[in-house]
Amino acid sequence: MANIPGSVPITGFIAPTDAGDLFATHDEQYGRGGYRTVADLTARDAITADRRSAGMLVNVAGTLYQLGAGLTNADWSELSLGGGGTTPTGTGGIIDGGLRTDTGAIIDGGERV
Repeated sequence: MANIPGSVPITGFIAPTDAGDLFATHDEQYGRGGYRTVADLTARDAITADRRSAGMLVNVAGTLYQLGAGLTNADWSELSLGGGGTTPTGTGGIIDGGLRTDTGAIIDGGERV
């Protein structure tokens, strides 16, 4: 396997210099599973099997996808956070063309809920 320019080969796990270190320990591009951000679906599908894990999340232009247990491209599914609209908690959201606030008021049209 070719060396990655500018990298430091390691044989153990990566850790910061001490518990107070605020710098990131790695670039998500080289991690396994977890969370990734990519440019498009082609880049999402090109994530290698060695860098995939069940349940990992990938952000593609603002849409989240989650990988199922099968780890193949057919196992990606769009992640729904629930809550009806733009928030995962359901305290707001798009209602008939307007944005409902936490108090139920409507901004920019739509019916009052």
